[in-house]
Amino acid sequence: MRIDEKDNLDSVLKKVSSIALYSPELKEGNNHNNGLCPILYHGSDGYKVSDLTYSKQCGYCTHTSKCEGVFGSSILINSSKYCLRCHDSNKLTACMDCDSCSNCSYCYFCHNCEGLTECMFCFNAKSLRYAIGNVQYPKEEYLKLKQKILVEMQKRIEKSGDIGFDIYDLGARK
Repeated sequence: MRIDEKDNLDSVLKKVSSIALYSPELKEGNNHNNGLCPILYHGSDGYKVSDLTYSKQCGYCTHTSKCEGVFGSSILINSSKYCLRCHDSNKLTACMDCDSCSNCSYCYFCHNCEGLTECMFCFNAKSLRYAIGNVQYPKEEYLKLKQKILVEMQKRIEKSGDIGFDIYDLGARK
């Protein structure tokens, strides 16, 4: 492949596209039982994690740091455990479909939240407990509503293999 005076930008881009592929690989520290993880730093039992750093038992993630049991997460998820489809978040425990959240536990479908415990469908909220849609409920009422919602989600998964929504499309529902 040679570039010369008659090449324009489009032809240059086309010519270099065949060599512009790269796969950074870094493996440092104590790593074991990982598959398709190009960047490993003290990671174990990972599968298809782009960067597995001080993490274990994670899969299908972009970048995990100090995590355990995190699956389907994108961007950076840090110091979290037992989470599913959480994105760009820090210090989550047992959360699902949370985005840009920190210090939350047992939360589902929350965005830009901090310090939540046992919450669902909360947005731009802080320090709530037993809340749905940013409204706090008595513990018993919250647990009943949560159970009803989880049963319906389970039925959707059994029927179609998917819940049918995620944290990124909730605001677009009419």
